[in-house]
Amino acid sequence: MQIISKAGVDWHRSGVQKNRVNMSNDPRLIERMLDESLTRLKSDYIDVYMLHWPDRKVPVELSLEVLLEAKLKGKIRKIGYSNPDLLELKKACAFCEIDVVQVECNFFNTAALDSIQFFSLSNNIEIQSWGSLDKGILSGRAIKGRSYDSCDARAWAPWWKKRNNNKRMEFVGKLKKEVLEENSITLLQFASHYISHKLQKGHSLYGLRTKEDLYALKKAIEAPSPPVELFVRAEEMWKELSGL
Repeated sequence: MQIISKAGVDWHRSGVQKNRVNMSNDPRLIERMLDESLTRLKSDYIDVYMLHWPDRKVPVELSLEVLLEAKLKGKIRKIGYSNPDLLELKKACAFCEIDVVQVECNFFNTAALDSIQFFSLSNNIEIQSWGSLDKGILSGRAIKGRSYDSCDARAWAPWWKKRNNNKRMEFVGKLKKEVLEENSITLLQFASHYISHKLQKGHSLYGLRTKEDLYALKKAIEAPSPPVELFVRAEEMWKELSGL
C-alpha cells in the first residue's frame, strides 16, 4: 500500500475569491499543502507526492525544487507529476528525477497516455492512469436522466455538464447490447481490461464508494481479458457513432 497525495489545487481562504478553487503551483502553496497533508495523515512521510496540474504561470522548476528538498529531507519518497503533456514532462525531467506520472486513460480517452507512454517507459517513470471508468459512464452507473447529490461534482461541475456525455452513454448501451452480452462480457470487465490493453506497464486507478464496488471491480479484473478483436470492433463502433 502507498500513500499518494497532490498539491496545486487549493481553495482561496480570504477576499472576494474565498472558498473558490485556487489552482496554483506556487512554491509556498506546495510547501504548505505538503505539511498540511502530513499533519492530517499523522505521518512522517508520503510515498508519492505530486504536482496536480501543470501551471504555466509558475516555472515548473520552482515547484519541483520544493518537492526535491522534501524528498531529501525524507518527507516524501517519490516525486510525481499529474496531467503533463509530453513537453511539460520532458521539462520536468530535465530538472530532477520524476518517479511517477499520472494521466487520464479510459476507452474514450487514450491521447494523454499515447503521448507520454514511450518517453515514460524509456526513462523508468511509473505510469498511473486515472479516470478509468470515465466518471461512471464505463461502469454503467452514470446514465441518461440520473440526478446526483449536491456533494457529487457531476451535479454542478462545468467539465461534466459541457461535454457530450449522452453520446458516450448511448455508445455504452449499444456496446452492451451488440457486443458484450453476446460474448458474456460485463461492461466493467471490458473497461478495466481495455486500459490493460493500452497501458504497457503501470497501474490504473479507480474511484470506488462501497465494498460492493470493490468486489465487482476485483471480479472484472480477474476475469479473462476480451480478445483484441473485440476492442478493435468497439473502437470502430465509437468512431462511427461519434463522427471521429
